[in-house]
Amino acid sequence: MSDRTLSRRLEREGVTFGALLNQTRRDLALRYVTDHDDVAFTEIAFRLGFSHVEAFYRAFRRWTGTTPLTYRRVRSPLAV
Repeated sequence: MSDRTLSRRLEREGVTFGALLNQTRRDLALRYVTDHDDVAFTEIAFRLGFSHVEAFYRAFRRWTGTTPLTYRRVRSPLAV
């Protein structure tokens, strides 16, 4: 499918590629941070396509209002 065709189809659905990418990154970030205590934040940032871990931290704070470390500590199944 061409870029233009994808863009038109997404437009018909009322979304943009950027919005879908952001939502997918957010969902995956929350899962990685919560369920994978053994994965470093730099690795998570790389897996999600961020070029710098700092950009991942800024995005994570925008999505959740907290840092990845704080989120992991609060949400981790081992946190009691």
